Amino acid sequence: MSGQKLWDGHKVIIDFVINRLFMKLFNTSDIALVKQYQEQFDFTLPRVALERRRTKFMHKLCCVDFFA
Repeated sequence: MSGQKLWDGHKVIIDFVINRLFMKLFNTSDIALVKQYQEQFDFTLPRVALERRRTKFMHKLCCVDFFA
C-alpha cells in the first residue's frame, strides 16, 4: 500500500513541475490563469493522462479472453 501512496506523490510532483513551467512560460503566478491556459491549449496534466491510460489498459485487460 505504501508503494501506491509513493506513486501518487510522484504524480503530484510531476504536475507541480508542469504548472511551474507554465507559470514561467506565461510569466504569471496565478494558478487559475495557468489552469485556463492549459485548458485553452488542450494540455492534459500527466496525472490525468496516466489515469486515463491506466483505466483504458485495465478495461482492455479485463476484456481479454485468455482461454479462447
